[in-house]
Amino acid sequence: MENVGLPKFIRPRPYWIQYVSTYIVFFLSLFVCKIKVNGKKNIPKGTPLVLASNHFGYFDP
Repeated sequence: MENVGLPKFIRPRPYWIQYVSTYIVFFLSLFVCKIKVNGKKNIPKGTPLVLASNHFGYFDP
């Protein structure tokens, strides 16, 4: 399937741009966003864990 008639802003981005931008946003968010952990002592050590956000936002993957 070709993207001949589509405007540039609608065409799919190359994979490497999405890959690089994901890591850039992740590392920038480490400096901008503050993470607060409540109940850290309740997390069992050495077992699998599921982390879930209580809302969906632009910075959530």
